Amino acid sequence: MSNPFVSIFDDDGRRRESIAKVLRSLPQPSHSTFEVFEHDGQNWAGKRPSGGCCLLLVHWRNRGVLAGELKLELQPGTRIVPYSGGGLRAEDVNEDQTVVELGETCFISPIWGSVDSGESLSEEKWTGLVLHAIDRKPAVPDFLQVRPVLEIVPALSLLCQGYLAEYALKNQIDGTVSTKGFVDVGKALKAMGWVDDELAEKVSQTVDNLNFDSEKQTPNVAFWTEPFEGSKLLREGIRCELPKSLTKLPDDIENLFKAIDERMVSDEDFVDTVAKAYLTLSKLLEAA
Repeated sequence: MSNPFVSIFDDDGRRRESIAKVLRSLPQPSHSTFEVFEHDGQNWAGKRPSGGCCLLLVHWRNRGVLAGELKLELQPGTRIVPYSGGGLRAEDVNEDQTVVELGETCFISPIWGSVDSGESLSEEKWTGLVLHAIDRKPAVPDFLQVRPVLEIVPALSLLCQGYLAEYALKNQIDGTVSTKGFVDVGKALKAMGWVDDELAEKVSQTVDNLNFDSEKQTPNVAFWTEPFEGSKLLREGIRCELPKSLTKLPDDIENLFKAIDERMVSDEDFVDTVAKAYLTLSKLLEAA
């Protein structure tokens, strides 16, 4: 029985060869070996493969080859991964006839971000993709899943930063000193870049220009809910933006919502709740 193989369909020789080079440098799986073949959109670059293609990487511009004479004898469950140097749009992929037809028997998993070379993905991700394809797992690898457009997460993060910035100004905190025993407040201020007097002065001027009064505005529940037309929509909206791997809201964000719902925003330790939520939101944004 022939070994599974990986095919790369791309008429850009530099990019195709770069991807092939990375794939060929990967360690072979213990339970199977694989070969890598290249196609320039018209001809095979070298010998034509035979056997079972487990993974087919195809530049979006060259996807039509798969519906023509050179269509591979794809086995059910072959992982097809379209990609583009400029990134792909979900609506273009989902409405493409070639993709729709191939999706009846194969697993279609686009790379949504830009792929300019083999270095566009880490070795760990290439390895995971190959192993996923060899084992013909139907689930989409996590890093290839469509990410929702984030709106609530960054908006709530900005509110947290505004609250923490005003708290720091009012208490003359520069991000390097003790913050009343609230360790996470210091961590959050450092993550925000609150480390020097120049930044503090700029924010202070901005706050003054906006006539922003933390005594009246940041402790108010409306400060947190009005931008989202209420706490219910805020909670529902952020759930839609969480990675599918999270089955519930992170505790730090849930605690922030609970404090808002129970009108605990004037409590002395509310600043620590905000800091913890901000640090968790930052991690979500970094992973998006």
